[in-house]
Amino acid sequence: MTKSTFIHLRIPFSYFLMPVFLLSALLADRIDWMNFSISFAIIHLLLYPASNAFNTFYDRDTSSIGCLKNPPKVEKDLLAVSLAFDVAAVIAGFAISWHFAAAIIFYGICSKLYSYDRVRIKSRPIA
Repeated sequence: MTKSTFIHLRIPFSYFLMPVFLLSALLADRIDWMNFSISFAIIHLLLYPASNAFNTFYDRDTSSIGCLKNPPKVEKDLLAVSLAFDVAAVIAGFAISWHFAAAIIFYGICSKLYSYDRVRIKSRPIA
């Protein structure tokens, strides 16, 4: 993995998404702290970075984006690393349950459709 690719994962940007995760935990009747910790790591260290990298691969942003004032050049390994993080998230998701792994797959597909140039949901927000 190149330095540029690691930067494009934008792992620190996951901090901005953390409040949603923590709010859901506050609303739970009971918390299994082991599953809570595993799911937190899967979502914030694998799933969100995979989505960030995939989005960057197709957008090729050159201006400020998600905690990066000046994004580095996109390297050719970015797409492969993004997909590898997705696969790792799904596999790790099975440590919690097949339901959780299925939710990870669903999120991954939706995030890909958001940026993938042949579908690009983000270009049609009203539709």
